[in-house]
Amino acid sequence: MAKRPNPLAAAVAGMVPAQPAAPKKPEPIPVPAPAAKTPRPPSREGKSYIAVYIDPAAHKQLKLFAVHNDRGIQDCMLEAIDLFFQKHGLNMLARAPADE
Repeated sequence: MAKRPNPLAAAVAGMVPAQPAAPKKPEPIPVPAPAAKTPRPPSREGKSYIAVYIDPAAHKQLKLFAVHNDRGIQDCMLEAIDLFFQKHGLNMLARAPADE
Protein backbone atom coordinates (compact mmCIF):
# COMPACT_ATOMS: atom_id res chain seq x y z
CA MET A 1 0.00 0.00 0.00
CA ALA A 2 1.26 3.45 -0.91
CA LYS A 3 1.75 6.13 1.67
CA ARG A 4 -0.67 8.97 1.56
CA PRO A 5 1.02 12.26 0.83
CA ASN A 6 1.25 14.56 3.80
CA PRO A 7 -0.49 17.84 2.83
CA LEU A 8 1.69 19.89 5.19
CA ALA A 9 4.92 18.43 3.80
CA ALA A 10 3.70 19.10 0.27
CA ALA A 11 2.86 22.68 1.14
CA VAL A 12 6.23 23.26 2.81
CA ALA A 13 8.08 21.69 -0.12
CA GLY A 14 6.30 23.99 -2.55
CA MET A 15 7.01 27.12 -0.57
CA VAL A 16 9.68 29.50 -1.67
CA PRO A 17 11.66 30.96 1.20
CA ALA A 18 10.22 34.39 1.79
CA GLN A 19 12.47 37.41 1.93
CA PRO A 20 12.47 38.92 5.39
CA ALA A 21 10.20 41.90 5.29
CA ALA A 22 11.88 45.22 5.84
CA PRO A 23 10.90 46.58 9.21
CA LYS A 24 8.15 49.12 8.90
CA LYS A 25 9.00 52.60 10.03
CA PRO A 26 6.55 53.61 12.71
CA GLU A 27 4.28 56.36 11.57
CA PRO A 28 4.95 59.57 13.44
CA ILE A 29 2.32 60.48 15.98
CA PRO A 30 0.86 63.85 15.07
CA VAL A 31 1.64 66.39 17.75
CA PRO A 32 -0.89 69.18 18.07
CA ALA A 33 0.54 72.61 17.54
CA PRO A 34 0.83 74.61 20.75
CA ALA A 35 -2.09 76.93 21.22
CA ALA A 36 -1.27 80.52 20.53
CA LYS A 37 -1.10 82.59 23.67
CA THR A 38 -4.12 84.72 24.15
CA PRO A 39 -2.98 88.31 24.37
CA ARG A 40 -3.40 89.84 27.80
CA PRO A 41 -5.57 92.90 28.17
CA PRO A 42 -3.49 96.06 28.70
CA SER A 43 -4.76 96.27 32.29
CA ARG A 44 -3.02 92.97 33.10
CA GLU A 45 0.27 93.52 31.32
CA GLY A 46 3.23 93.24 33.69
CA LYS A 47 1.12 91.79 36.51
CA SER A 48 1.25 88.37 38.15
CA TYR A 49 -1.59 85.94 38.75
CA ILE A 50 -2.27 84.56 42.23
CA ALA A 51 -5.10 82.38 43.48
CA VAL A 52 -6.50 81.39 46.85
CA TYR A 53 -9.04 78.81 47.97
CA ILE A 54 -11.68 80.19 50.32
CA ASP A 55 -14.76 78.83 52.01
CA PRO A 56 -17.88 78.99 49.81
CA ALA A 57 -19.63 81.22 52.37
CA ALA A 58 -16.72 83.71 52.27
CA HIS A 59 -16.80 83.66 48.46
CA LYS A 60 -20.53 84.37 48.44
CA GLN A 61 -20.10 87.20 50.96
CA LEU A 62 -17.31 88.74 48.88
CA LYS A 63 -19.41 88.59 45.71
CA LEU A 64 -22.41 90.12 47.49
CA PHE A 65 -20.26 92.91 48.94
CA ALA A 66 -18.85 93.66 45.48
CA VAL A 67 -22.32 93.79 43.91
CA HIS A 68 -23.86 95.92 46.68
CA ASN A 69 -20.96 98.38 46.52
CA ASP A 70 -20.78 98.45 42.71
CA ARG A 71 -17.21 97.14 42.71
CA GLY A 72 -15.42 94.18 41.21
CA ILE A 73 -13.90 91.33 43.16
CA GLN A 74 -10.51 92.27 41.64
CA ASP A 75 -10.77 95.75 43.19
CA CYS A 76 -11.85 94.33 46.56
CA MET A 77 -8.91 91.91 46.59
CA LEU A 78 -6.41 94.62 45.70
CA GLU A 79 -7.74 96.72 48.58
CA ALA A 80 -7.43 93.73 50.92
CA ILE A 81 -3.82 93.12 49.85
CA ASP A 82 -2.93 96.78 50.34
CA LEU A 83 -4.54 96.76 53.82
CA PHE A 84 -2.53 93.61 54.63
CA PHE A 85 0.68 95.35 53.54
CA GLN A 86 -0.24 98.45 55.58
CA LYS A 87 -0.99 96.34 58.69
CA HIS A 88 2.47 94.76 58.46
CA GLY A 89 4.32 98.02 57.84
CA LEU A 90 4.95 97.39 54.15
CA ASN A 91 4.49 99.71 51.21
CA MET A 92 1.06 99.54 49.62
CA LEU A 93 1.88 98.20 46.16
CA ALA A 94 -1.15 96.19 45.04
CA ARG A 95 -2.94 99.09 43.38
CA ALA A 96 -0.96 101.33 41.09
CA PRO A 97 -1.83 105.04 41.30
CA ALA A 98 -3.49 104.78 37.86
CA ASP A 99 -5.83 102.07 39.19
CA GLU A 100 -7.26 104.26 41.98
